Amino acid sequence: MKATFEISLYPLHNEYQDIVLAFLKDLNAFPGIKVETNGMSTQVFGELDELFTIMNALSKKYLEHYRAVLVFKIGKGHLRYEP
Repeated sequence: MKATFEISLYPLHNEYQDIVLAFLKDLNAFPGIKVETNGMSTQVFGELDELFTIMNALSKKYLEHYRAVLVFKIGKGHLRYEP
């Protein structure tokens, strides 16, 4: 099933920008998904099971190394706003 994840990462560190950019770099390294980032959040499009696997790995990696808050929203299908 196709799905959309909306992700917001809030590192509780002074160097939060570097942590967010590293997270986005890691996220973009996964093949088979589409990643779109804006000033508020990041949307990731792909297969539901694959997205859960990716988010599990990245959540574990970043929460083990940094004090941070991750917010996820999950929707069925490719949910992209197009004006």
